[in-house]
Amino acid sequence: LWRGGPCELVGSLLWKRPKAVSQDQSQRSDFEIRDFMFYMFGHAVACLVIGIGLVAGISYIGGQRAHAVMLLLATTICAERGANRYIFYVTKMYGSKLRKAYQELEGNLPRQLEGIDEQESAKQENKKSK
Repeated sequence: LWRGGPCELVGSLLWKRPKAVSQDQSQRSDFEIRDFMFYMFGHAVACLVIGIGLVAGISYIGGQRAHAVMLLLATTICAERGANRYIFYVTKMYGSKLRKAYQELEGNLPRQLEGIDEQESAKQENKKSK
């Protein structure tokens, strides 16, 4: 949520930072400590407001069933976000490393096959000479 608009907006309004610097930070996922603290403070306030106001109110009015539904919803959301994060790491983060490794393997494959062919022909020559 912090990448893009919010980082640029807070960076330019509060920290008087050039927009290009904020865009670079967002692209590299390398934010300043004050950005992190601002984001976490806002996150904490939002969680408290939602947690105390909304969830407690619904639980109080709706009883145990409403509480069970909210727990199921929270569990589902956590599982989905965890799966999305896993997919992100596998496809985006490690994708370039895997592509590079495959390219190296493909580049070495002809050399390895040549070595196998040479070994087999040497074995056949040894058998013929015996």
